[in-house]
Amino acid sequence: MNIKVVYPAKNIRRDLRRNAIYWAKWPFLFAAIASLITNIFVGAPYWSAIVIWGLWMAWSLIFTPTLIEYNRTSIAVKASINTTILIVIIYLVFPLWPGIEVASLVVGGGLILTATLFFSNISKQKQNFFPLLIFLIIAVIFAGVALFFRREEPLGWAMIVAIALAGAIFLSTAIIIRINFFREIKKRFLLK
Repeated sequence: MNIKVVYPAKNIRRDLRRNAIYWAKWPFLFAAIASLITNIFVGAPYWSAIVIWGLWMAWSLIFTPTLIEYNRTSIAVKASINTTILIVIIYLVFPLWPGIEVASLVVGGGLILTATLFFSNISKQKQNFFPLLIFLIIAVIFAGVALFFRREEPLGWAMIVAIALAGAIFLSTAIIIRINFFREIKKRFLLK
């Protein structure tokens, strides 16, 4: 009996990525710890939270992207959500800055970008519907939280546009995809 052992060829690209992650993590960790320690010694506004979230954004978008749903819609959704969170953190650190309006503009721009990417090639993007749906839900939750904390102030035009965009994109997606819309929701949420 003659047994031939065949191993797959070594993937050099994967090794380069693994090495890049290994060597890049140390400067990222050093920058995060240094900013936190500096902020503790300097005191006052906790700007290190902004630096740490910015480092996390760079790390998650460049070095460790999501491999399961790595498509243009998912990348746009992830970038928009991370940017919105960064703006909210900036607003919490510096409350005089108009952060909610800017965050509403980012959410609206992210909705326009993801909808454009999704609807530009609907036949290929049907299976990428879930990241868009999650982003729509997050946009509505963001609007609800912003309305709760700003009860006494009037609703800004950017928030109205973001809410209207979320509703319009949700309805247009449901109309265009039709039966696949409910099928995707059933698959994702394990409904019968």
